[in-house]
Amino acid sequence: MFFKIKLKLLICAFLLLICISNGQTENITQTIKVSVDGKDTSALCKKNELSKCLDGLTLEGAFEWIRGPEVDRMRRGGKVSVTIQLSPGIYRLSAPLVTNWGATDSHGMLAIIGPNTGAAVISGAHVVNEFSLVRDSQLKKIPDEAKGHVLEASLKSFNAGGWRSPVERGFGRSTSPVLLEVFSRGEPMQVAGWPDNGFGRIIEYSSTPTKGDKRFGIEGHDITRLIEDPDIVAKGYFARDWAEESIPVEKIDIERNEIVLSDPGPQFGIKNGMRVRLENALSELDHAGEWYLDRGTDILYFWPLRALKAGDVEVSLLDTLLKVVGAKDVRIANLQFEKSRGDALTITDSENVVLEKSLIRYTGNRGVVISGGRNSGLREVSIENTGEGGVVLQGGARKTLIPANLFVDSCKITRFSRLSSTYRPAVLLRGVGNKVVHCTISDAPHSAIMFYGNDHLIAFNNISDVVQDTDDAGAIYTGRNWTARGTVIEGNFLHDIGGRKNGQHGAMGVYLDDQSSGVTVRGNLFARVTQPVFIGGGRDNLVEQNMIFYSSPALHLDARGLNWQRAETFDHKKPWLQSLDSVPYNRPPYSDRYPHLADIRKDDLGAPKYNVARHNLMIGSSPFDIKKGAESGITLKNNFWDRDAIFLKLLSPEQRRQPDDFRLDQSSPAIMNGFVMPSLDKMAY
Repeated sequence: MFFKIKLKLLICAFLLLICISNGQTENITQTIKVSVDGKDTSALCKKNELSKCLDGLTLEGAFEWIRGPEVDRMRRGGKVSVTIQLSPGIYRLSAPLVTNWGATDSHGMLAIIGPNTGAAVISGAHVVNEFSLVRDSQLKKIPDEAKGHVLEASLKSFNAGGWRSPVERGFGRSTSPVLLEVFSRGEPMQVAGWPDNGFGRIIEYSSTPTKGDKRFGIEGHDITRLIEDPDIVAKGYFARDWAEESIPVEKIDIERNEIVLSDPGPQFGIKNGMRVRLENALSELDHAGEWYLDRGTDILYFWPLRALKAGDVEVSLLDTLLKVVGAKDVRIANLQFEKSRGDALTITDSENVVLEKSLIRYTGNRGVVISGGRNSGLREVSIENTGEGGVVLQGGARKTLIPANLFVDSCKITRFSRLSSTYRPAVLLRGVGNKVVHCTISDAPHSAIMFYGNDHLIAFNNISDVVQDTDDAGAIYTGRNWTARGTVIEGNFLHDIGGRKNGQHGAMGVYLDDQSSGVTVRGNLFARVTQPVFIGGGRDNLVEQNMIFYSSPALHLDARGLNWQRAETFDHKKPWLQSLDSVPYNRPPYSDRYPHLADIRKDDLGAPKYNVARHNLMIGSSPFDIKKGAESGITLKNNFWDRDAIFLKLLSPEQRRQPDDFRLDQSSPAIMNGFVMPSLDKMAY
């Protein structure tokens, strides 16, 4: 009995200690106010948990503090949340801000917040003030029309590790930070090159483009003036109007009047008449607003648009502005990120990290790259004038189809391909279960959204004026994978998408290229789109309840896997069979989610099959374009045409600009017979 009583007392004492301990645990909050110079800063300390209040912190100092021992001591008393509150001003960074906040369960939320006005700017650029007229020794390299206008400044103090050599960039290549950019009064200036705007024309002397081609001439320009420029880059659509590349020039061959590119040359060879421009040449600095950097001397040459004042000129120096790595529960809001040489923000292997109500602009590469992790994304963010794309969402497990739930929600993304024109979309989706919704995307030479992987959601976006300078491209694009299924493209307003003039193929609204399969295109509104839905030989695609307005042909289906693409389809070195073998396509969860996929090897491999187009309304559009050999690969059911539509508003085709302009009267035969209007009220305006 004594031992039983003693045991009960010990248990009660233990439980009491737990209760007391829990009573002492609390949520601890800490706010750090920072300013550009750190002189007006203060921290508000709650209940004197800190041994002293913080004062005089810069932004970099605040990030250092949250990684330090004081936060560790605070965590012993409870869950710690910290707010870094930025005062207005331009925070010019000398190194990226880095955080792994949330690595332990005792971390609460980290908030990095600017004023509601958005007047806190995090910049990767630094001011250059010490300009003077070009020295006599350099005058001979500058065009006559520029003499007396071009200024020079030394960037030696900014050059810690030596300027990198020009690198290849563009189609088929990973992004890498640009050399630098020059800004005047906040706007990006043009690197010196030819022609001043747009492109010149290639004169190619071989009969057909061949991989390995490196030589070409240019039409209407004397290349002898380029002979002393050591770092020229040729930027062009060398053989395809959907594949722009930037490649360093190896030499100027005066005897043959040719430009010679560095190895290995353009990926598809060089074709006569294609577009090209030459960049990064002091001999072409012939207009106001142009600049050139001499990597050997660290001298920047610049012809300003107007008389310079102190602070007018900045150069981008920092690769990345903010890196969030292995973090959890981070909120970033009301900030402006600008002028990085690479991606502005990277979020890696993190959970519940949200950027909202912020502006990102003038990056050398992309705005935000989210890789790995889950439940992270952007909300109400504007991204503009980026160099090589807007946002990358890459997460989720393809072998198990576990979603990452990464998102871009209610954002505006525009002019997102300043420096590389193709395959640098506003949003790139990879992996499983990510989404882009309620966004406005516009003004770009190539695609708006590109997706690869499974079960993504692309919904209620307003997409216009993209695919402006390229051909055989789509506003929403995917390609070359039978297993990348389950994506839903729903309720989007795609309009005024026409493609490059004189192009062979034009622009597509939704482009399911090269046997892409298992995609649902439902309830979208297409207006003035060259080819609204293009199925390039794929399977199991569902096209339903779309309104297609003055866009022709409304739908395309071909059988490329049975004809010109057949050899590649059965080649184990090509993407189709490689991607099939990379996932358990014939076992759960794939066989449960995508039943037709399990037997694809025995089911007319390469043939278009099981596609359905039903309950779509076509107005002012030509009939479906079903190519020979693909007729049995699609079921066409209960589709509607002009006579079945009665609009509520009496407008001309060109006057119908907003979603509400396309609303139908309920007495329309299409509606009476089962057509369901797209969700116009949900579409981003």
